[in-house]
Amino acid sequence: MTPAAALLVPVLLAPVGLETRADGEQLVVTNHGSIEILGLRAGEATRERLEPGASWTTAKPEKLSVGGRFPLERWREALDDTGPAWADIHLRTAGFYLDALDAGAPGAADAANLKALAAVDASVAGRWVGDAPVRMALAARAAWHVPPGTLLGALLARVDPGAEPVALAAPYEKLEPAVEGIRIAIERHGLAALEFALAFPPWAADRGLAVPGLAAAWGRQGAIPPPPEADALGTALREGDREAAIRLGVAAALAGETSHLVCGALDLGVARAIANGHLLAGEGHLRLAARVCPASAALRQRAAHLMRVRGERAFRSGALTTAAEWFRAGWWLAGEPADKGRLADTLAELALLHYERGDTDAGTTFLEQAREVAPLRPRVMDAFGARPHADPKVRIAVIVILVLMLLFLTRRLRKLLGDRPEPMSVKRKRLRM
Repeated sequence: MTPAAALLVPVLLAPVGLETRADGEQLVVTNHGSIEILGLRAGEATRERLEPGASWTTAKPEKLSVGGRFPLERWREALDDTGPAWADIHLRTAGFYLDALDAGAPGAADAANLKALAAVDASVAGRWVGDAPVRMALAARAAWHVPPGTLLGALLARVDPGAEPVALAAPYEKLEPAVEGIRIAIERHGLAALEFALAFPPWAADRGLAVPGLAAAWGRQGAIPPPPEADALGTALREGDREAAIRLGVAAALAGETSHLVCGALDLGVARAIANGHLLAGEGHLRLAARVCPASAALRQRAAHLMRVRGERAFRSGALTTAAEWFRAGWWLAGEPADKGRLADTLAELALLHYERGDTDAGTTFLEQAREVAPLRPRVMDAFGARPHADPKVRIAVIVILVLMLLFLTRRLRKLLGDRPEPMSVKRKRLRM
């Protein structure tokens, strides 16, 4: 072995990452990095922070896994090493997993790591973007929760929406590639992300926002297309040219036309946007339709469809309270049975999640809401069956206490009544006898 190789051997063998080691009945957790780790949990044991090079000894849990996250102010440095040893810490920092120490209320998406991302300084978040695919994917996932600003702008500038997504290797294989993560971030933030998407034409086209004049649906400045020529919209609809029909329908709506052809073209735009996952663009077409089309059941049903899709996305991401709000809005708007059913099921899921965590009061509140919507839904009945009942032993103890109290009160009342002075009328009557 050469001298240079001999010097490298200790470096290559040095432990990295957050090491967990069983030592008899104890678990030893050591931070082999150069950055502190926050919000650690090992079984039921917790720790606020673990400094670089420090160890934490606690009772050995059933599983030797430990969760934690990097402080966001130091995450830029940590992202220089996205190796497998740090994967769980990176994924939790990015919001892929909920905070290990404070996961928040079930279904509320208010875990400590998500709240930290929502409150991070824009200048800090803007430095997370880099060249490595894993780093970009982690930054894109964090952008789901970081308010649109420097981070989203940096991602849109660096990532080509037309590029082939890069599949990530284990242990990051479940993380969305950067392209998909950015798309989801734009749709999640909705109107707040509109200006950023419009500032990058490839991304505006990718999100269905490149239709001339569509941004005016939100009152945004831009070039307003000229009104379509007579019969142009009708011709496009008859010939099945959806692209032209949608473009001409938007132009006609901005010009104030109110014909059924315009409303049909705008409805076509909403339907196509929803089918392609362009929910923000679908909202734009709906806003224009609300301006120029008469209120109708068809328009309400289309709006409810958009809300339903947003609710389904929120449900899949674990934000069940947000999903319930979307389903409730859709049901109120159009009265569709599908929205009523999904609302009841979501409320029932929230009840079950709270029951699993032992929060009976919150679970019962959600259960009662679900029963008000649709009491006979199978999921609602499942939640009703899972409602915790009092322990029989506790119930017997309470009954015994109540009986003893009743006996005590009865004896006390008898004593008080027996000690009362005899009325004079009663004394006179006894003397006469």
